[in-house]
Amino acid sequence: MTRTDIIYAFSGPYEWTLKFSCRAHSFRHCQQGMHRKVIHTRHVLAVKDLAVETDYYLKKLGFVRDFTVPGWEFLSFGDFKVMLGECADAMLAVDTGDHSYFAYVLVEDVDAVFEEFKINGAQFNSEPADKPWGLREFAVVTPDGHRITFGQEIH
Repeated sequence: MTRTDIIYAFSGPYEWTLKFSCRAHSFRHCQQGMHRKVIHTRHVLAVKDLAVETDYYLKKLGFVRDFTVPGWEFLSFGDFKVMLGECADAMLAVDTGDHSYFAYVLVEDVDAVFEEFKINGAQFNSEPADKPWGLREFAVVTPDGHRITFGQEIH
């Protein structure tokens, strides 16, 4: 059996990277000297009513519309991106319990983001609070019950 150390490293403003320290005969991509770089991600969410969810993301959470195709909305909150897909027969996220948490978003000023969402009428699971893991965070919930936590490092 070979050994590979996995290290999470803080590499800049609110950016965590996963680094592998490879030993002989470990991961093939390490052996070949390949390094993976994620360029972009989008969280894909099934929603019952695309118009209602899109309206919430745009008006309550301050997302912007990147583009639309039939049955889909592509939205962004800075570098945080989602794809909402209309699935009228799907189970609501709220019915999945703790599985409805789908994203943790690190931001520069969590209290200002919270106040913006509050003014816009967003629904919250929790208000900003300092956590023992070194982050100040709060959580929102969408009409379908998807939950998103926004946080900031405590310095």
